Amino acid sequence: MTDTHHHAHLIASYRATCYQAQTPHGLLRIRIGEPCADLHLLLEEQGATEWAFISAYNPHSRPLKHTENQARHQQLLMELATRGLTFFEGEGIPDEPGWEPERSALILDISLESACSLAQRFDQNAIVAGRLGRPATLVWCVSSRPVHTSGKE
Repeated sequence: MTDTHHHAHLIASYRATCYQAQTPHGLLRIRIGEPCADLHLLLEEQGATEWAFISAYNPHSRPLKHTENQARHQQLLMELATRGLTFFEGEGIPDEPGWEPERSALILDISLESACSLAQRFDQNAIVAGRLGRPATLVWCVSSRPVHTSGKE
């Protein structure tokens, strides 16, 4: 598989995933390219304008053992708590079988640059992120600058 084909396959896989988190508004379901009214209500209540959905599972989309992924997830949660960020645990659930759900965190009031930096720290290719009143976007974080690869801007 060529790098370009592999990249396109990853983007398609990320787009074919439901990113969900348990919040005070119940279970939020986020889809790339789609608005999420409940998420926007939560952002308004929290006085936040930006958010990101980040996982520490499966660095660079290479599957790890469950225990390794769990340890990475706990490290992510500790990092978020240490930074004093507001976050809610969740998971990315693929539409298609063959890839296990990835435990993740929905983080409120985090800049895109900070979110990508955190994703890079945990060896992630991309994050799902957004701003109040806009649909969720897939943001490629491997390069030195965040690159929006899908969704409306």
